[in-house]
Amino acid sequence: MTTSPGPRSSTEIRTYLKGRLNQALRRPGMFGGETALRLLFDHLAYAERQETEWARALQSLEARGAFNSLGVTGALATVLPDLGPCAGESPLGLLTTAPSPKCERSSALLPGSRRRPA
Repeated sequence: MTTSPGPRSSTEIRTYLKGRLNQALRRPGMFGGETALRLLFDHLAYAERQETEWARALQSLEARGAFNSLGVTGALATVLPDLGPCAGESPLGLLTTAPSPKCERSSALLPGSRRRPA
């Protein structure tokens, strides 16, 4: 049996989190979107002892209506109707049931679906 060298250093943890955050910012969809970004920011803020500043930044966004319980995406959906859910979608725009024929955006998301002429 090999013995593990022990926990990683704070420098290693911070370097790892910064690398993952950089990758997630470049391809957020591959990492889980806004929720994954928020978790990475939370962890990095904690590792760098910046959690108070991070909490203030989130409070500032919330005070300006740019952040709610669904994150920035949720706040934008309340202001921009095209980002709001159509019938058959969850609040984050994920298809949960068959889309409404009136919602072209949802229909375009289904594999093999074609837009119907108006």
